[in-house]
Amino acid sequence: MTRDALVAKARRPFDAVCVRCKAETCAPTEVGSVERASGPPVVLYACPRCVLGTGAGPTPGEDISPPRAPAGATGAPE
Repeated sequence: MTRDALVAKARRPFDAVCVRCKAETCAPTEVGSVERASGPPVVLYACPRCVLGTGAGPTPGEDISPPRAPAGATGAPE
């Protein structure tokens, strides 16, 4: 390890902007995502203060497909 590596300024932690209060936070919580026509979805983050008051939406890792009907179910009223 070189001397420069030991005395260099530390890298800034990952920052994200809160979707509710618009403040920068270095402790973001993923609360949703917005699909785009091209490219990966835009992930929405909330700060620790706002995370409980922010309605959580689906995140890129969640499967939100509708549940499948059981085999033999027609959905018609009896």
